[in-house]
Amino acid sequence: MKQSLCFFLTTIVFLITYLSYSQDNFTLSGTIIDSGSNETLIGVNIIFPELQTGTMTNEYGFYSISLPEGTYKMQISYLGYTT
Repeated sequence: MKQSLCFFLTTIVFLITYLSYSQDNFTLSGTIIDSGSNETLIGVNIIFPELQTGTMTNEYGFYSISLPEGTYKMQISYLGYTT
């Protein structure tokens, strides 16, 4: 029983370590503000077309997204503003 539990815990630790090092993900974050009024913008869409994923700003204009390593186009859109 003790040997089985030790093997199980060792396997879990190995898998967590392997998965954390095998993925080169990075976090991109920031705040979207209106350049004229310096107000933060709520609900701005941030899209990465190549990855078919995206995120939205929160009530403070802040966004955060984890992406794999690489170079991507970033589209920012908001109702009433140009893309």
